[in-house]
Amino acid sequence: MSAETAHAEPTTPGEYALAYAGIGWAVVPLHWIDNGHCSCGRTECPSPGKHPYSLVARHGAHDASNDPATIARWWAQHPRMAVGIATGAASGFVVVDIDPRNGGDVTWGALCDRNGGEPDTAQARTGGGGRHLLFQHDAERVMRSPGKGIDVK
Repeated sequence: MSAETAHAEPTTPGEYALAYAGIGWAVVPLHWIDNGHCSCGRTECPSPGKHPYSLVARHGAHDASNDPATIARWWAQHPRMAVGIATGAASGFVVVDIDPRNGGDVTWGALCDRNGGEPDTAQARTGGGGRHLLFQHDAERVMRSPGKGIDVK
């Protein structure tokens, strides 16, 4: 890799996987969406493009890695795989998933009202119109779902 490409923005799933690994996050290869359907081939896949690609990650998130050589090999063999991030101790953070389709926005709003407002943390929009909020993983504290429409990952 030349000095010019060392700082280039990632554009492919494999490049994103390597970038995430570069900041210490453990990645796991996922199925991808192909012509509107999950690459797993199940016509009624319950989690299209969001579950481990078992040809590479036979043990799901337990196979997650932040080793650049492993990641480069995985995506060289299967370049269309999507990228998942293993949460918890593997990457050092947990995700609070707020799903408004299941009442998560209402539950989250009430929780924030009771606890002094929305926490200042990194967050991302989800494909379903919800949010993922990232918090530092703390092995001493077990986080569980605070209510309807919110999952802790």
